[in-house]
Amino acid sequence: MDQVFFKTTKGREALEARSLVGKLRTVFIMINGLDSLQTLHAKLGPETAALVQELQRLGHVETRHPQNRQTSPGPRPGLPSAAAGKSPADSAGMTQLRALQKEVIKRLIPHFGPDAESAAKPLLDATNLDAFFVALKGIEQRLAIYVGKAHAARILAGLRT
Repeated sequence: MDQVFFKTTKGREALEARSLVGKLRTVFIMINGLDSLQTLHAKLGPETAALVQELQRLGHVETRHPQNRQTSPGPRPGLPSAAAGKSPADSAGMTQLRALQKEVIKRLIPHFGPDAESAAKPLLDATNLDAFFVALKGIEQRLAIYVGKAHAARILAGLRT
């Protein structure tokens, strides 16, 4: 149950076309590429695993393991590989980065709905905290278009450490 699922292009297209309905739609919207199946199960209930399996069978979601956000085999540019011997500081920084990314998605979902992950793509692609903060500024500016500068600042408050 430690698998992490992310939306495929086919899945996003199905969502936009409104061909996903009911519980499948709800589960698809909640999949954010950061929460494990176990976390989704806790949020959505006992049918979650079967619904995610159906989404996967339809090609709307794919899986990855929690510590591996890459979408294709091989090392991801900019990220040190495990074989390269990460220092404890690097590992702590990556843990903090992942936690911040997850928190931003959680805060953006009420405002961007199923497009929250797309809106946060530069932030999710950040490979270090500096890149994260640059992307966060861009997201704050985009969010300000919809809710105003002050409210956007309040929504993302506390994420800059």
